[in-house]
Amino acid sequence: MAFTQKVRSDNGSQEGRYLLLGIALLLIGGVIALPFNQRPVNHVELSDYQIRVDQLNPEKQMLLSQLKLAHEEVIDLYEETDGEFWPDVPELESLFLAPFVKDLNWQSKGELAWRSLDNGFYLGTSPLSSQQFAAVLLDSRAENEAQIWLHTLAQTTADDDLPQQGWQQVVFVKSPRQVHLH
Repeated sequence: MAFTQKVRSDNGSQEGRYLLLGIALLLIGGVIALPFNQRPVNHVELSDYQIRVDQLNPEKQMLLSQLKLAHEEVIDLYEETDGEFWPDVPELESLFLAPFVKDLNWQSKGELAWRSLDNGFYLGTSPLSSQQFAAVLLDSRAENEAQIWLHTLAQTTADDDLPQQGWQQVVFVKSPRQVHLH
């Protein structure tokens, strides 16, 4: 009596099924875990007198980024004098600190005429009427972040009642990339 045995060929179909099952499990696990790995969205409520920096045109955003860097330098210079003297505009110009120095960048940013007011305030006014804002006020009294105010008219006052006078405070909102911590 002849005995016959069926032998299946080893073409890898069984391993292919296991591999496909593993990939499917990974995809399902990723889809399930995705909502738990999302960054929270920071919604900042703005007051009537505030404006987000991303609502401004790129030229103004560049000016504001220069003012943020200048704020850090102004604070350093103020601390070098043990908190006695705020640097004046000619000193900032001599240090080639943008946007105070008069160069090609200064011309492209509206030729702001800078002057130092009292106690860490720096006022820049534009003689050009085509600018979105005619006056920029940098308040360097706060060490942690620059307080920058914009006005459509060339104003010269810098007191605590800026919103009542029509000044708009620029709010720097951090993007999700900036707030993500590893």
